[in-house]
Amino acid sequence: MRFIQDSPGENYHTDDAARIYFRGSATEVPTHLRCVGMGFALCAHSDAEFQVELAPFELIGVGRFGDGRPCEGSTGTKWTGDSHHYGVYKHGRSLLIVESHGGGEQGYLDRHSHAVELFDHLCATLPAERVWDLCYLLATTENRAYRKGRHEMATLFLQGRLKRKRRNNCYRLEILPEPQPAKENPLALLQDVILTLQYCLETFEQACQCGHCDPCTKGQEDITRSIRTIESLQFQQQHRSVVGCLELL
Repeated sequence: MRFIQDSPGENYHTDDAARIYFRGSATEVPTHLRCVGMGFALCAHSDAEFQVELAPFELIGVGRFGDGRPCEGSTGTKWTGDSHHYGVYKHGRSLLIVESHGGGEQGYLDRHSHAVELFDHLCATLPAERVWDLCYLLATTENRAYRKGRHEMATLFLQGRLKRKRRNNCYRLEILPEPQPAKENPLALLQDVILTLQYCLETFEQACQCGHCDPCTKGQEDITRSIRTIESLQFQQQHRSVVGCLELL
């Protein structure tokens, strides 16, 4: 990979059909590119970034957006991507895709790739638009995986489930299990029912005009009987809990 500068003060770009411009290179020729992994390198070293020496790589294909493409939801509007293109490079068994857009350049590296011959074939036979589609798919999948991982770690941090542990003079990160919802205490539920019935009984007595007619006395008796029944159940539950503790002792 070689670089040229169209005029003094402008950024250098690759001296090939891809013409990948490198930001901040107006005063110095680029020699390395920060890359993230793709393929096996992404699986094995998902947190790693590589400073890749560019000189040994040779261009095997270019991905260009091509003509405007229809936008979803509007048949009369098209979007273009002339400023967003890709260069596909190889060096030995290393495969490098360089993405260039308005935000600068980004590299995707598979250091020991099993797909070099595949990309050789695809870049030699497919039009530049289809190479663009393929590279765009790889790049967006990589970025989606990064954003998903970042979101998951942020969620774990906000939940307080990240813990740093030290072992053999090395720190590691432990993810604590998700806390289980607290189980409702049946005794507390019974107590709530008793309080509700007692309130109903007091309200019934206050609203009653005579207190001696059959509907009034029957209603009061029903509520009173329900309160006593639940209190009996509450006592039995407490008794079982005490017996269980004694058996453990």
